Amino acid sequence: MDRDVKAYYQPTKAIGYEKDIRGVWDPIRKEYWLVGKSSVNSLYFCYIYNVSLQQWVSNYEFGSANILYGGAFTNQKLWLLGKESGDVNVYTMYTGECTNLMGTYVTPRITFLVNPDADFAKTFDDMAIAATERLQDVDFVVEREQSMGQQLVSEVNLDVFPVEGNYRIKTLRDPRDERLRGLRMKTTIRWMSIDIPSMVSSIYTKYRLSARTPF
Repeated sequence: MDRDVKAYYQPTKAIGYEKDIRGVWDPIRKEYWLVGKSSVNSLYFCYIYNVSLQQWVSNYEFGSANILYGGAFTNQKLWLLGKESGDVNVYTMYTGECTNLMGTYVTPRITFLVNPDADFAKTFDDMAIAATERLQDVDFVVEREQSMGQQLVSEVNLDVFPVEGNYRIKTLRDPRDERLRGLRMKTTIRWMSIDIPSMVSSIYTKYRLSARTPF
């Protein structure tokens, strides 16, 4: 994101909670931005809904000194109005460093559930990620009943050479060397912290139904 000009803007009151939630529409990407302030940690947030996909696709994060007041689309560009380190500025979205949003640097990531055959336990074996460039790492959390606890595998390295065009993780095991078994697996993939764009097109998971499955 590039900062274009310094603006002089003083909101009548701080953005906060439901009555002060604001929206921004991007007609090119067909995305609706929902901007507000968290009642949990008082930090500002922005969720993005993609109309074409009919899904929430992004959650932008802000530091305590960074605020997104709103935005507008004009001249084929999405313009944002926000505060960075005390100064209010106008920014153009989708320009500059892809890991920087109004002075807040984050490691880009996606989180999704691997949940085939949702009602039956399965063993998660392998995963392949089709991406244009190397990624950073991936976490796995297998959700099980409370008495058993979750299985967690953290920071599996994805900064490796690709195998026939994709990045592969073989035979998933937890720190106790046990196979990952459960109903569903929450997966978080992180991009490189340096400014290297990588497009993920597909994610494949190999799994086996438990031998105790009744069918």
